[in-house]
Amino acid sequence: MPSQRIQKLIEMIDKHQNDVYLYYALGTTYLEEGNLIEAENWFKKVLQLEPDNIAAHYQLGILLHKRGVEKEAITLFEHGLKLANIKGDLKTVNDFKTAIEEILF
Repeated sequence: MPSQRIQKLIEMIDKHQNDVYLYYALGTTYLEEGNLIEAENWFKKVLQLEPDNIAAHYQLGILLHKRGVEKEAITLFEHGLKLANIKGDLKTVNDFKTAIEEILF
């Protein structure tokens, strides 16, 4: 049975189907509860609505790395790295570089 938070987020998504924040929140909630498959699905929906969402690239990359899907994780991290560079967000640039290095080395 889904948690109350998940149920509430799903109800909110039914009313606001293009709210990227709600999709992301649902993905992180599923991730916190250990449901990697559902979390992956919701992070992918975030990227469908907002392809340049840096946070979703990072979270989905981490999730895929945990599942052993390294090639796809690196692709997400590399794209997120480019986006963070464009924004000039040095902390996030470093986070993506570290994530890539963890997989490669």
